[in-house]
Amino acid sequence: MQAIAGQFNVRLSFQDPSEGNPVSGVTLILVNEQGNRLLRLVSDGPLVYLKLPHGRYYLTLIYQDVDHEQWITAEAEPMDLTFLFNLIHLERDWLHARTRTPQYPTPT
Repeated sequence: MQAIAGQFNVRLSFQDPSEGNPVSGVTLILVNEQGNRLLRLVSDGPLVYLKLPHGRYYLTLIYQDVDHEQWITAEAEPMDLTFLFNLIHLERDWLHARTRTPQYPTPT
């Protein structure tokens, strides 16, 4: 992702403030100034890169029932924003274990 970062003017990253671990599964909602929802996604990883037309947008981020909302202004100059979300204990324990999640067969 870092290799293509220069192609985007809004670059978001998500992490846990206590140890800097990456956070994924953040819901992102982007609305323009007219109130039209332009985008809704759930992040697969700790980085989301957007290439937006110049203008103001209302950004909502949701993670584990914690909302963060703010206006952002997209311009030609890239904007890097880092958002901090506390991991719940089970996720933190899983990150420390550094083991693979077991794969279970799909029910038929």
